[in-house]
Amino acid sequence: SWASTPGIAARFVHSPSHVLLYWGGRRQTTHGEQQRPMLARIHSCAVLGIDGIPLSIEVDSSPGMAKVIMVGLPDAAVKESQERVSSALKNSGFRPSRGTTVINLAPADIRKEGSALDLPIAIGMLAATDQIPGRRITEFAIVGELALDGSLRTVAGALPMALSARALGR
Repeated sequence: SWASTPGIAARFVHSPSHVLLYWGGRRQTTHGEQQRPMLARIHSCAVLGIDGIPLSIEVDSSPGMAKVIMVGLPDAAVKESQERVSSALKNSGFRPSRGTTVINLAPADIRKEGSALDLPIAIGMLAATDQIPGRRITEFAIVGELALDGSLRTVAGALPMALSARALGR
């Protein structure tokens, strides 16, 4: 539920252990300790020419108006992933994000193409909203296209991406 006073808005969220308080974009427990922001970082790869290049997908989820903002030079297919990912997550039984979700595709100076970033974006959204544990996701490079029902599809350039991930130890 939302509680507000002039100039200040707070959201009380009940969890099994205690109540969390969102205040000014920072999470605080009712005991006054701060928790880290809802940020997930996923490693992935893309193909540039014939080479695989490492990418980082950062997903930040915060209270606010329900919208998704994607930055980092996404092409049309990557921008369309917002709809594919949302439908795939909903049809797989996950809840949609209820606030503002910012997706950063890094490095920002390289144009991201194709649908191979669907799966890392989806996993980032789930980790940023605490629907899956995010402890070990940074150990892997994640690539995959999602169908609207949540199933995986093959992606072009898997071999150079796998070689790039292997060179990074993922």
